[in-house]
Amino acid sequence: MPEGIHLTSMSELLTFEEIVQVVRTAAELGIRHVKLTGGEPLLRRSLPTLVQMLKNIEGIEQVTLTTNGILLKEHLPALLKAGLDAVNISLDSTDRDSTQPALRESERKSTPYRWISERKQCGI
Repeated sequence: MPEGIHLTSMSELLTFEEIVQVVRTAAELGIRHVKLTGGEPLLRRSLPTLVQMLKNIEGIEQVTLTTNGILLKEHLPALLKAGLDAVNISLDSTDRDSTQPALRESERKSTPYRWISERKQCGI
């Protein structure tokens, strides 16, 4: 994960139950697709649990995720098992020199294209 990131305390985040309540109300109003995004959703503990909770809401047809892709490889199998339908990998740039400086040394070995290629091999 990029250096210098400030993590929000759990007390400032909606609980999974609060998120489900909002999505359930939205589904009653006709919303059918939910996208988990904002900051980096893969930093949220137990994200597959939330995906499964959202997929169980009557009327919700699709749950997707937007991510920078760095943590996706380790989390994707559990997310797919929970019912995640699709992933959007968000890139600030395809220029390695402009994206790599903020990453830790261990993360600089990958490129956005490699992340996307690896995820495509996982079937998503």
